[in-house]
Amino acid sequence: MKPDSSRLVIFVRELDLPAHVGLYDHEHGHTQPLIFDVEVTLNGAGDEGISSTVDYDKIVRIVQDVLAKGHHLLLETIAKRVCAELFEDHRVKQINVRITKPSALKLARSAGIVWSESR
Repeated sequence: MKPDSSRLVIFVRELDLPAHVGLYDHEHGHTQPLIFDVEVTLNGAGDEGISSTVDYDKIVRIVQDVLAKGHHLLLETIAKRVCAELFEDHRVKQINVRITKPSALKLARSAGIVWSESR
């Protein structure tokens, strides 16, 4: 029997949420918009039930819960915490989190980070 080498990628794109984030004094005391793209990779495809996959709403809730924990100095910290929460599901093999901060630079449309973790 051939081993299953298939992968399933579940994603949430352009999740627009307000966040308390920033290193500089002028970034404290108010929210700034952040845009999240999150990809979660599982080995193989499960059956037809939601229990065999990661629910989109769960991804959104995790991002919201991380943001609700207060002010974050760096986008990297937010991404690491999102990954840690998602990895609590043993089926998750890889995560990519892209966080865009539209108001970061005056001369650019946006700036941000991409954080990837796998196990």
